[in-house]
Amino acid sequence: MNTYCPACGSAELKSEIKRIAVPVVYGDPVEYEERIDQCLLCGERGDFAGGNDARIEEALAGAKKHFVKFILERISNCGIKVAYLERALDLPPRTVSRWKNGESSAASIALLRTISMFPWILEVADSGFDQNTADMILINQANKIWFSRYKHLVSHSSVDLVLDSDNANFHAFFQVQRSEPRFQYMPVEDQ
Repeated sequence: MNTYCPACGSAELKSEIKRIAVPVVYGDPVEYEERIDQCLLCGERGDFAGGNDARIEEALAGAKKHFVKFILERISNCGIKVAYLERALDLPPRTVSRWKNGESSAASIALLRTISMFPWILEVADSGFDQNTADMILINQANKIWFSRYKHLVSHSSVDLVLDSDNANFHAFFQVQRSEPRFQYMPVEDQ
């Protein structure tokens, strides 16, 4: 099929192929070959044949399949079994296997990203999305994150949450270590 300049209709074109990298979430960038046509009469540049979009989609589809396998391996390394994931999320059997074999959607990928970032959310799902359980797990996770970031300052921490139908009582305790005295006394000079 002949390609023509969309601006002037000329068939006198020069084509250039470049390798372009597209960033992918949770993965290495994928590359595709981008074709840029330039009209030798008017100088117009672009994808006159319209093939670049298909090349990008093909590269991203391969990256998506690789990403799903990578994320499922990452989830598995956290000790989460596929059967537990399907049961907790009330998914039909073998759904995750289909995702792994390339039958994934944008929604399934978003779900896997969420589970990969917050694996404890499966405990919330397994509890039937019980609000009290969700609150308790969230607070415990916040404590773990806080303690991991500030463990060089804290020698002990604990968090308790007591919920009833009317109240939520949250108690946090952090014991801070000090390597230096809190106050330094200045000697008083005699006059």
